[in-house]
Amino acid sequence: MTIKKTFTDELQRIAPHMFKALAVGDYMLSIQASSGHYCSPRKDSLMPHQYECFEIAIWREGGKSRYMNAAQSSVFRAFPRWEELKQCQSSVVFGWVPEDLINDLINYLKTK
Repeated sequence: MTIKKTFTDELQRIAPHMFKALAVGDYMLSIQASSGHYCSPRKDSLMPHQYECFEIAIWREGGKSRYMNAAQSSVFRAFPRWEELKQCQSSVVFGWVPEDLINDLINYLKTK
């Protein structure tokens, strides 16, 4: 039996309401879920796999700006599920992003 690994297996909680950011290729992804984030359920201290949707923010590793506007990036606009991800965008963060969409984004960014 093969167990499929997802980003939720890699998330490490660094506070009751915060996970450590993940390095993915040239990017850093802040994938968050708590009572103060755009996620479901909006509860603190759950295990990552207990959330259905997450809030994410993206920035280039070593970049001058904390967060980047993914809509201005040709790399993100070329992501096969960009239109779906774009529907989740609220300013510089993406809210209520389903786990499968985040997994696809991570797998895509690993190739860039």
